[in-house]
Amino acid sequence: MSAKNAGDTRLRKLSGSMKNKLIIKELYKIEKKDIKRCAEIAAKAFIDDNSCRFILAANLTFKSLYDFHLMLYKSAFDRMYMFSESEKINSLIIITPLKNAELSILKCIKEGALKIIFSQGAGIALRAFHYEQNCIKMHNKFATKGSWYIFQFCVVPEEQGKKLGSKTLCPILKWMDSNNINCCLETHKTVNVEIYKHFGFSLKTVNTLPMNNGYQYAMYR
Repeated sequence: MSAKNAGDTRLRKLSGSMKNKLIIKELYKIEKKDIKRCAEIAAKAFIDDNSCRFILAANLTFKSLYDFHLMLYKSAFDRMYMFSESEKINSLIIITPLKNAELSILKCIKEGALKIIFSQGAGIALRAFHYEQNCIKMHNKFATKGSWYIFQFCVVPEEQGKKLGSKTLCPILKWMDSNNINCCLETHKTVNVEIYKHFGFSLKTVNTLPMNNGYQYAMYR
């Protein structure tokens, strides 16, 4: 067996053994009771993010962003791994094997997607689909089999600049390094590109968001 195939086999075994059991001792693992808090900090952190401006368009408010992330996190909870710096939950990082990164439409509907569509219009579903497909297209250009995905990462604005991001991200990267896992992410701010480079990520491709609504930077480590 080649080294590459052996590595893929180890990752398959690792992914299978971790289902609902992944613990990173330096971090607090998000529980279902915490999802509303997670949606709150995401709404604060992403209110000026180009991806949210694109998906929510004219309906972008704190409330609409909160409702969108609440549905998103409920849909992702059983499929992805969610962590914070502590039980205070002033940061959030969500990771998953890249193969699990697409959320089930039925699960999203069950967790409130239809209510969001009825209140904000059908366009939000189409824009969210276009955004997800844009991410997949970028990943397919460079991500190797067995890669993981940082689905989302944020720090509540009032706690930014206090090294909370490093405290949250570094244990994840340490765990990935110990298991020979590559990972990818996207960001929509040029300032974040330099920050992620500091953590060992390299810029792989730059794309425009659908409808030319800003740039999207794909990074890999």
